[in-house]
Amino acid sequence: MTANVLTMFKLIAIAIAVFSFTQQLFEPPDIWATPVPYFEVQREFQAPITLRGQGHRGVDFLVEKQGPVQSPTAGTMHFAGKVVDENYLTIKTTAGLLVSFAGTCSALAEGAYVSKGQVIGFECSSEVGSEAHCPSCSHMSVRSDHGYLNPELFLGLVHPSVIKS
Repeated sequence: MTANVLTMFKLIAIAIAVFSFTQQLFEPPDIWATPVPYFEVQREFQAPITLRGQGHRGVDFLVEKQGPVQSPTAGTMHFAGKVVDENYLTIKTTAGLLVSFAGTCSALAEGAYVSKGQVIGFECSSEVGSEAHCPSCSHMSVRSDHGYLNPELFLGLVHPSVIKS
């Protein structure tokens, strides 16, 4: 074989390797399940302008009184209990994200494995005399090491923007 043919084979091999590598990098993320069957966002995510500024660091969704809440993705129970006067539960996903639900009680032990779609808790009202984050709903947030993320991205509810002419 001539040097030109060998060079061409090397370039083709490199091109195939780069293509397969980038295809793996840019695969769309797994879309999570909704935490309740008839999921409807009541209040959307609103990122704060500054690190500790005002914002809405999650989404609120309706949940039946004492109705079940399902895990949107697989992970382990990271926390279940009270924060001030509100009941919370948090799942740590296999990717290391923390998915929290306010106004939700759980009997699952910390460290317990949960699968996508598994019932992880039930809507539970805050203590008498305290004000719930939102009445008849739960608040879902997603956190990474870098801060809060929009849960709607993981639930497949955010669509690409389109320029209209």
